Amino acid sequence: MAEKGEVRRAGRPRNPLPRERMVAEARFQFANAGFVGASMNSIATACGIRKASLFHHFTSKEALYLEVLGGVVTELSQLINQASQGNEEFLARLDQLGVLVVRYFGAHPGCAALLMREIINQGPFMRGAGSQMVQMAMEMTAEFLRMGMNQGVIEEQDPLHLTMSIAGVHLLWFSADGVSETLAGGSVYSPPNIALREASVTSQIRHLCRVC
Repeated sequence: MAEKGEVRRAGRPRNPLPRERMVAEARFQFANAGFVGASMNSIATACGIRKASLFHHFTSKEALYLEVLGGVVTELSQLINQASQGNEEFLARLDQLGVLVVRYFGAHPGCAALLMREIINQGPFMRGAGSQMVQMAMEMTAEFLRMGMNQGVIEEQDPLHLTMSIAGVHLLWFSADGVSETLAGGSVYSPPNIALREASVTSQIRHLCRVC
């Protein structure tokens, strides 16, 4: 520690901001302003640090954006894998996966809009390795659904088309949260509306799967 009157040398801050905190703030900024609209300066300001400090961790805005999107897709893929590898009966895992995805988007406002915008606009993430990550997540989901079909629990149908329909159920509600809030009569992120959404999604996915 510097003595009184001594000038502290430049370097690592005494209480460095965790990288996860920077990524979380960047995720919020990108979700609200998009890749072009968000700036490293606005993200740094929201984090309470200098822009130079942000560039110390991320070489560019695109590098930060790719890490944000990669984190979202990885976390969702982990939920899908958890359902696929579970020991419970298929329907219990199907319901649980739906609930967990709702809770994920409910706990990370803006993530659904960020992901949907990137997929539609084919931004930097989807033009690179992100495209394969998203495809793998969709294929994992399709394989999970195929498992239910093979067990005779859900009706035989095209698992990839079913996967896309289920993705729409999850993404649209939270990405169009302004419309959803009008319909729900309040924030879609409030605990009561999250609980209602969990029940609704569970029922909707069972109908889409045509549970036998």
